Amino acid sequence: MSMHKHIILVEDNPGDVRLVEYALKEITPSPYLKHCPNGNQLLLYLREVELSSVAMILLDLNMPGMSGFDLLQIIKQDPQLKQIPIVVFSSSFDSRDIAFSYQLGANAYVRKPLNLDGLVDTMQSMVNFWRDANIHPKEV
Repeated sequence: MSMHKHIILVEDNPGDVRLVEYALKEITPSPYLKHCPNGNQLLLYLREVELSSVAMILLDLNMPGMSGFDLLQIIKQDPQLKQIPIVVFSSSFDSRDIAFSYQLGANAYVRKPLNLDGLVDTMQSMVNFWRDANIHPKEV
């Protein structure tokens, strides 16, 4: 179990950021959350951080400028970044968005829950797997 792992949220909507922050504070122990409001800031951050310390990237699809699809493609084509787990975290129910996310290399697609209790439960499940159970290749 790697307690040092953190989560990166790529989200441009401040309201959604606050909800995710709240949900993660309900988890014990609470994971560290790094927020990047856009793809450019994420790419800069990934150049500074020890990549094996990233449990997962929660990626919104609908962002101005560089979309989540664009960012997903950039990361999964980069030999140094492609092993970081990316969970598309979107309100889209469109089957084309889901299929395209997986085509581009998403590790999971999770729909944003419609209420706070659902969000806390969803965050708990993702943290349990991606931070606590999943083993990063650099840890072996």
